[in-house]
Amino acid sequence: QPEAFEGIVTASQRVWGIFKYLGTLTLLHSSIYGNTTPRGGGGIESSSTAITLIQSSVYQNSAGDFGGGIDAPQALALILDQSSVYDNRAQKGGGGIVAVNVTLDRSHVYSNTATATNALGGGIIVTGTGTFTMTPQSSVHHNRAGGDGGGIWSSAAKATIAGATIDANTAGGNGGAIWTSGTVTVTNSSMSANQAAKGGALYVNSGTLTLIASTLARNVALAVSGAIFNLTRVVLTQSRVTANSANVNGAGVYNQGVITSATSTFQLNTATREGGAVYNAGTL
Repeated sequence: QPEAFEGIVTASQRVWGIFKYLGTLTLLHSSIYGNTTPRGGGGIESSSTAITLIQSSVYQNSAGDFGGGIDAPQALALILDQSSVYDNRAQKGGGGIVAVNVTLDRSHVYSNTATATNALGGGIIVTGTGTFTMTPQSSVHHNRAGGDGGGIWSSAAKATIAGATIDANTAGGNGGAIWTSGTVTVTNSSMSANQAAKGGALYVNSGTLTLIASTLARNVALAVSGAIFNLTRVVLTQSRVTANSANVNGAGVYNQGVITSATSTFQLNTATREGGAVYNAGTL
């Protein structure tokens, strides 16, 4: 049966915040905070067919497994509408969210942490062949992962990011803003001040990355590829790659796949060794 919660759920009321197995789950003007579990889903653990948060917050929850804020790897949809997920922690991954189909509509995921050395997705893990959507006025920022994907880790998902910001995320591994093996299309968006070992902003492990009228600025790689590390295919159109830095090669782009660039600008990028703008070991 459909179920809706309105009000506040705190640690004093429910250890797991909310556990929902079947049906739909909707939170209206609600807060879920201060909950802890040794398993998954510090705030919400759910196998619901659909989860919707409307003008709600999930914060300061902790999980010993995955999904510090929300763990919903089998839910058909997780929709955040003018909502926030922040200051949550998960040991194994998905500091803020783990889900298969995620939509951020004027919503924000920030200051979440995936704590273990190899933990993925400081802000969000998108599982399987799902979808990830960010609408204008949405953001993913100041998240941290011990492993790959400081902001977002996406396996084989299709991601669409429009008019959004992904800033100041940190990965101990690769992909400060996004680590992806799927298809990512970024339009009129910015990724700045992210940091990782490789791919300060973006690590394209497989699939295709398309940047349209977007900006990658002031991202940092401790090894190679300040902005983009590409193993497969990247297409840039009317975009700016500026003021990124790499401690070794390829401050703008480190390419081992195929890159196509049209009416785009590479400027003020700095590599300690080779390839200030682009280090090309593939096709350019």
